[in-house]
Amino acid sequence: MKRTILFSLLTGLLFSLNACKKEVSNADANYYFEATIDGVKKTYPYLPAAVMLDTLDVYSLGMLAYASAGSRELFSLNIGQESGPITAGTYIDDYTIEDKLVAGGFNPGTDDDALVYGAGLDGGPDPKLTITISEMSSNTIKGTFSGTFFDHGGDGPGKAAVTDGKFYMPLYK
Repeated sequence: MKRTILFSLLTGLLFSLNACKKEVSNADANYYFEATIDGVKKTYPYLPAAVMLDTLDVYSLGMLAYASAGSRELFSLNIGQESGPITAGTYIDDYTIEDKLVAGGFNPGTDDDALVYGAGLDGGPDPKLTITISEMSSNTIKGTFSGTFFDHGGDGPGKAAVTDGKFYMPLYK
């Protein structure tokens, strides 16, 4: 139940990020969001942004970046928890912990929901989504991520291995 609430809040956070994308100006050439997906390096340089919220004693962090202007190709990462504010550290999807959610997703640029990938909703043995925040200031966030993502929005059966993920982006609170 709590994971459902966390997931709902994080989904709302992503919609907020998406709605704000035209208002955000982060032309800093030093920002990045990239990962290797099934052996292919992908970059998401357009409008990388992270938003941190504290709503109803649930702390959440959502990160989102697009492949290019006007593209549907995007990658997102989410962390939600009830145990306190999100800080620098490592967050691992553990389906057994009710008050924490570590999730992510990527759309390779399609309208077909079966081809949209998600992580953090499967209790299987594959490498779990792991997000490490190495640096967080009042206005930037930096870190790494990796894990197994599943098609059909995370329900599978198809899988994609995401490795060597890293991000540095503006942080909005």
